[in-house]
Amino acid sequence: MLRRLFTEPVVDFSGRFDRIDRAALVPKPTRSVPIWLGGGEAAFERAARLADGFMFIGSGIDQTIENWNRLRDRVGALGRSVEHFGGDYVALSGANIGKLASELDAWRQADGTHASVVTMGSAWTPSTPTSTTSPRSQTHSTCRNPTPGTLGVDDFQRDAFVVFAFALGLDRSDATDLCG
Repeated sequence: MLRRLFTEPVVDFSGRFDRIDRAALVPKPTRSVPIWLGGGEAAFERAARLADGFMFIGSGIDQTIENWNRLRDRVGALGRSVEHFGGDYVALSGANIGKLASELDAWRQADGTHASVVTMGSAWTPSTPTSTTSPRSQTHSTCRNPTPGTLGVDDFQRDAFVVFAFALGLDRSDATDLCG
């Protein structure tokens, strides 16, 4: 339905659970908008048929890689391009930099396309208020002003911090600039 709304002037739809009468989206997107799904086993088949990618959260890296491979097999079996189907691993291990680095390495080896890191409640939470919530300012605040008893930049290897910065969308030079 979303793809129709993105491209057609007016959409009518009557299905088993929903009815849409003369709907329109204005202005229309200027390019294709990727549609990603998430969820459990039931969502895999739906994603393989309809989505552009899938978000995996909460099942650990080993189970996620197993599910990623099964989902990619389903995408391919439906005649869709596996190379153009994305997978986002949402890491819940942000407080443990060693575990995070290991999980991200495994995800890369499994041809995962995206990674996200949950940092709420972890040592990565900024200890001083910032005027913006950009990853750059959050990382800068954590790096320069760690909360007492939590990890600071001196407590772990710079390479591990660069892995974390990568997960936030920063490049190696940004991480080096932020933490000296």
